Amino acid sequence: GAPPSTWAAFADQMRERLGALPGVQAAAMTSSAPLSNIGPNSIDMKVIGRVDNEPMQVAFRRVSPGYRALLGIPLLAGRDFADSDRSGTESVAIISRAAAHRVFGDTSPLGQQISLPLRAGETVSCRIVGVVDDIRNAGLRMPSEPEVLIPYAQHPSVAMTFLARGDRPLAGIDAQM
Repeated sequence: GAPPSTWAAFADQMRERLGALPGVQAAAMTSSAPLSNIGPNSIDMKVIGRVDNEPMQVAFRRVSPGYRALLGIPLLAGRDFADSDRSGTESVAIISRAAAHRVFGDTSPLGQQISLPLRAGETVSCRIVGVVDDIRNAGLRMPSEPEVLIPYAQHPSVAMTFLARGDRPLAGIDAQM
């Protein structure tokens, strides 16, 4: 029953607490963890202003700043998400190499606008600010799917999974939270 602004604040607070635990080197959050079938896995993406604007099905995740770096996903062009990518600022997105190639060919997708159905009954326009290497979220032996990432803090949902990387086993981490 809480409003979406409280979801983002809660996620930020939990990510900070998780990152401050002994042995944790990096913490991030996502709406759906890699190799997980939990959460919405795909949505329709359209390129705004394109004549042949057939929607393309893409894998989809809401993520926090630090998600890409925590998982070691290379940034190929543009920028990563920042803490300043929040509600009230221009909606941004990062797409995978497969999505960039399939939709834009050899043309840079940076600065292009895409339309995503992020809210019930309405679509949101997002500016592409980055391209990442392909992500094998469906499994290491499965081919990469075109994927789009958006900042969780801009378009929060109740679905959230926290990820941590540490320099030692993190057994009992739940008791420390």
